Amino acid sequence: MSGIANDSSMEWAIRALDWCVRRHHVISSNIVNRDTPGYKAADVDFRRVMEQIGTEDEGILRRTDPVHLPRLGGIPSQVLTVKETSERPDGNSVNLAEEMSHLVENNYTYQALLKHVNGKLKAIKLAIHGA
Repeated sequence: MSGIANDSSMEWAIRALDWCVRRHHVISSNIVNRDTPGYKAADVDFRRVMEQIGTEDEGILRRTDPVHLPRLGGIPSQVLTVKETSERPDGNSVNLAEEMSHLVENNYTYQALLKHVNGKLKAIKLAIHGA
């Protein structure tokens, strides 16, 4: 298979959509637990995973050419306690305004990735059915 059907950017975008869904669940959990004493806000650290992808020499992420995009398959999501937020007296570290901002940012990322995938699918459909 070659061409658009074997497009690594589409594969990457589909995997990144999965990351956005995972992050949405984590952010939603933070919002739901904003009044839970001792709850620590968490987030999916997508940048850390991307850095790990860039440093892998062996295994799933091995690239044969430097222009190839790295694959995300097989990488577990990194969920970390957020340390930058100030804790309240009850030990809860959820900042509602910050979580809502993360939710909006994640939604924009999801929508951009979805637009990319839909564009690729339209191109495939056009290639199959013609103009």
